[in-house]
Amino acid sequence: MTEIDIETAKQQIGPLLDRVAGGEQVTITAHGRAVARVLPTGTLPAPVDRTPEQQQRIIDAMADIDRLRASLTPGDYSWEEMKKLRDFGRPGCE
Repeated sequence: MTEIDIETAKQQIGPLLDRVAGGEQVTITAHGRAVARVLPTGTLPAPVDRTPEQQQRIIDAMADIDRLRASLTPGDYSWEEMKKLRDFGRPGCE
């Protein structure tokens, strides 16, 4: 995988994208730190290693979200109530 700093990437975006279209993966850095990875379309990033228990917790959480979403209808809350829920606990949003 190629690394390129952000200034060079900005100056050479066309050739950079040509390389990516050709199958190359490019990491863009800023001040020596990786900030972005450019991948050819259809390429998946490396999978995250998870234990079976962690994966099951994710699946359960997604199912909980789906059940909650199904139980709500858009008319359940007014816009003002939605803003209050959105802003709850935010500093300066009393």
